[in-house]
Amino acid sequence: MQIIPHNRAFAQVEICPKNKQFPKSSVSNSKITFGLTHLQRQALSLYDMGFNVFPQPLGTKGGYPWKQLQYSRLNREDQLHGLIPLFAGSCNIAVMCGRTSGNLFVIDCESPAAFQYHCDQLEKRQIDIWSVETARGGHLYLRCSDGEIENIKPGILKQAEIKGSQGYVLAPPSLHPSGIRYTWSRQDTDSIPLVRAKDIDWLTDHNGNPIQLNSRLTTFSPNISPWKLSYQEKRLSKQTINYINQGHTIQEGSRNNSLFSACCDLAGNDYTEEEAHRLLLDNAKLSGLSSAEASRTIHSAFARKREPAIKKVQDPTNWEYAFYYLTQNQWIGRGSNSKRALMLALIECSRRTTNDNGIFRASIRELSQLARIGTATVQRLLPAFQTSTQPIIFNCGSDQTSNASLWKFSDYILRMGKSIKLKMDTSPLLPPWLSYSVSVFNSDAGEREALGLGGLYLYIMLASEQRPLMPSAIADFVSMTVNQVNYALAKLRLFGLVVREKLGWVVRATVDLDEIAEKVGVLGKGKARKSRYMAERAIFIGRNLLSMRLKREREKFFDSFRQISGLMCKYSQEIQTLLQDPLVSDSLIMGGEIEIRENL
Repeated sequence: MQIIPHNRAFAQVEICPKNKQFPKSSVSNSKITFGLTHLQRQALSLYDMGFNVFPQPLGTKGGYPWKQLQYSRLNREDQLHGLIPLFAGSCNIAVMCGRTSGNLFVIDCESPAAFQYHCDQLEKRQIDIWSVETARGGHLYLRCSDGEIENIKPGILKQAEIKGSQGYVLAPPSLHPSGIRYTWSRQDTDSIPLVRAKDIDWLTDHNGNPIQLNSRLTTFSPNISPWKLSYQEKRLSKQTINYINQGHTIQEGSRNNSLFSACCDLAGNDYTEEEAHRLLLDNAKLSGLSSAEASRTIHSAFARKREPAIKKVQDPTNWEYAFYYLTQNQWIGRGSNSKRALMLALIECSRRTTNDNGIFRASIRELSQLARIGTATVQRLLPAFQTSTQPIIFNCGSDQTSNASLWKFSDYILRMGKSIKLKMDTSPLLPPWLSYSVSVFNSDAGEREALGLGGLYLYIMLASEQRPLMPSAIADFVSMTVNQVNYALAKLRLFGLVVREKLGWVVRATVDLDEIAEKVGVLGKGKARKSRYMAERAIFIGRNLLSMRLKREREKFFDSFRQISGLMCKYSQEIQTLLQDPLVSDSLIMGGEIEIRENL
């Protein structure tokens, strides 16, 4: 069998060419031609630009499940549940706004006049335009460098709304219920314009009052940021935060006082004068203050010690009480290191997603990824966390959007955590615990083939002491059994991390944990596990979409799906390999074909 990629067009790609026919897959006795329809090309093109795309019924704005796509993208190459099979036949293309599309937000204009007005405002501020012509007005595509933009619902702005977090829009060549096609009307650059929230400063309500865009920070870093307890958090006042975001709009008469107050609050929260310059100076100058005047005000605020505007320390949250419990609990018996790691993973999920009722979301895959243990181990340990005489967590059902399990820490754990916190008020929490928590999530040295969870835990704890300790003293210090300590010490000694001195065991030298992981060939294993789980989740979502398309469209969709999926299944390895090749993939998107010749 020979596979010959063809590129029939070496011209600049037009994202939505009009009135142009594209080749479909065709079969002969000894030659198979694999190409993409116009719709599939558009879906792949948008996906490769970072958009989270998914199908919706042709001629409607919705109808297929989409809530799970607020957290995940579809799989690009899967032979049954990837983009190409899912966009077989005829359907609309939807684009998810928010973090899964690189913090995309859309100004949805409900009339031609509103569309022209917002285009004019962008041009006045020299912001490039990416626009779509819709049945009633138009869409303006933008990305925010500050984070995910919050929605502004219809009725607040005049003839417009903002689609941001957890919302979606239809993209060309989708068909509106009125029968009008969505079409690209303007693309000033090769990529979506990137702006800050404060750049979109012309929005007003029906009474002319200014409306500001609000964003929330989203991180695309593979690493989890260090934990901070309530007493460690810097809490800026609402006025200071408003100045950082909208200080350029402050009117004459209160500009200097507002700047001075914001600086005092920053100083009281242990920000440096240099950080204050970086955060405030640009807005101060945009409000009308000279650079010299603003700098003098900032320097004056930092000339002496200041108190934060918010003096009350925030009460600890449930995840913190669970964390305090973890620091004192002795995990013994078989699987003790896995139990400790699973508890850390539950705490991290609680830290990220807890609601007002103390309920948080955590799927089996999420817990497995965070704790660096298998999904089977997670499923084996969770019942023990719930059915013991002193349960750690309770199951609260499942999340309707993601289907992930919902959990809540038990009252017993929270009471124990509060009691431990009261005792710790006179002696600070051991810093190594915070270091260990983040190391488990971020370092591949915690993999079984490297230090393992127990070895990593013991190494970080010993490194913080910087003095020799005997195994019995180490066991008391780290809440482990002596046998567990001896096993972990043997592994650390094998890697040359600890040495036995006359007075006990001591860390030989601090090392880069990634070097340990690389030495035994597990560097990148955590990232690979995360990628694998993301791919599995994407295929699961694709399966649901496929099921809905088959159920709704029946034979109309099935014939197209059967043809494309049959080819992709029969030549799955070859086609998927080519789809992963950027040159071949781009060739298909530009209208090329893959010719598969069978040696008969």
